[in-house]
Amino acid sequence: MKKPIATTIFLIMLILVVGSLYFFQSKEKALIRVGYLPITACLPYFVGEEMGYFSNQGLEIKPVRFETSQQMMDGLLQGQVDVITSAASAVGLLVQEKSPDQFKVFAVNTNGSENPLDVLIVKTSSNIKTVQDLKGKKIGSFPGVQASTLLKKFLSVNGLNKNDVQIQEMKQDLHLQALDSGQVDAVLTYEPNVTIGAQKGISKILVKAPFAQVSVNPYPTGIFAISKSYLEANPQTTQKIITAFEEAMNYANNNQVEARKILTKFVPIEESITSVVSISKFETLATMDKTSFQKFADVLFSEKVLTKQPNIDAFLMR
Repeated sequence: MKKPIATTIFLIMLILVVGSLYFFQSKEKALIRVGYLPITACLPYFVGEEMGYFSNQGLEIKPVRFETSQQMMDGLLQGQVDVITSAASAVGLLVQEKSPDQFKVFAVNTNGSENPLDVLIVKTSSNIKTVQDLKGKKIGSFPGVQASTLLKKFLSVNGLNKNDVQIQEMKQDLHLQALDSGQVDAVLTYEPNVTIGAQKGISKILVKAPFAQVSVNPYPTGIFAISKSYLEANPQTTQKIITAFEEAMNYANNNQVEARKILTKFVPIEESITSVVSISKFETLATMDKTSFQKFADVLFSEKVLTKQPNIDAFLMR
């Protein structure tokens, strides 16, 4: 009778020991390569890192910085990164048309007249007061098909054709320097450059949110997406990634004062500027305005950026 009792006690102790070892052992985190741009539109990624939302989901992030949305999309398709943050929506739609079903969108950031990300600025001492005054001038621009297409459309609506101005694409980091040195007469730039330029006395605003004026207001500025191959190979980790981003987006939308302070750790921006810089609104699949997104895509089709009638449902995660 004693032998069965002793065996039972031994088995219980063995289970407890093995269970304790499993519970306390170091669990390896899933390594996720995240592509980002050094702009305020990537705030959810910055918040997720700083607030521990990724870590809480058992994720270890390897950040990969890009200078343009096209570079970031190429990195996603070529397997250099698993997730991208705020790549220009136009670039995403164009890639979807040329290489369908290679990635899935799980969120967007939106901007418009109430929270402009894109702003046309000129030098503080400039005599340029209207869009028409840009005739014969050089305009710097954020690189990529979205900025180029919508800037040209905006200029056209205001009576300027492609022969009236010279558009020069350049990295975001060079915009204020090019304007200050006289290399260009105006710049279509993104935040935080607008606020930095104003506070340092380099630039003043000519037009706020020109892209929203010629597309939809607000418009889906950028997409947050994950590669289809990663999604299919790692469905459980994918859900953790999305959950972490949703938590970060919720925090960024509802705690802007605190979220803005986080920018200084990831973007070359001073703390005094973060309190006034314009911030995107971040929308998940559950909250995004799909009708507005479709209208934006239709604008790109009408401008011949896309050659086929777009359907945004094709690249949204279900």
